[in-house]
Amino acid sequence: CIIVAFLLAINTVMVSTAAYTKNLHGDFDPISTSGYMLLKREFEYEFTMTRWSFIVALLSFLVATANRILYEFKLFSLRPTPNRQRRRIIGTAVCLLMSSLIFHLLAFLNSTLICWNSLADMTIDLLKLIVKKGSWKKPLEPLSLVAATTGIGSIIYAFLFIKDEPAQPIQGSKRQHHRKK
Repeated sequence: CIIVAFLLAINTVMVSTAAYTKNLHGDFDPISTSGYMLLKREFEYEFTMTRWSFIVALLSFLVATANRILYEFKLFSLRPTPNRQRRRIIGTAVCLLMSSLIFHLLAFLNSTLICWNSLADMTIDLLKLIVKKGSWKKPLEPLSLVAATTGIGSIIYAFLFIKDEPAQPIQGSKRQHHRKK
């Protein structure tokens, strides 16, 4: 999740900078009922991509933060730990509290999306814009798609099909040396 947050945050900066530069160029109709509708009409791809990337990056960061808390404090450790029951209760509380915040933010966000009913609808529109934009004819965009798809597929493959092997001591390590004595 932290890698998704980082990548989408970088994407937000790049796309919004490009949109700002296009805006400065002034090659668009500046007459609109609001700034929001101007951006949606004249810079639809940049506006949608920037907003979606920022929102999903923020939500991914929250999930990554919860995962880090659970991991660092061993709140759901499978190994016997002191205060195991207390740790599991606290781990459950962390999950519920973070879920509460994420659901609250999504509910609020969905109520403020003027051109979409929900983040899911925004995601579908963004995918349509990516295809419509026609940037697939440029060689770097298909490479980006292949790299992203392969990366996501590798993560899914690693989690679903690769079984963890028990850790082995490193040759010549102090732990192994002490065991021999």
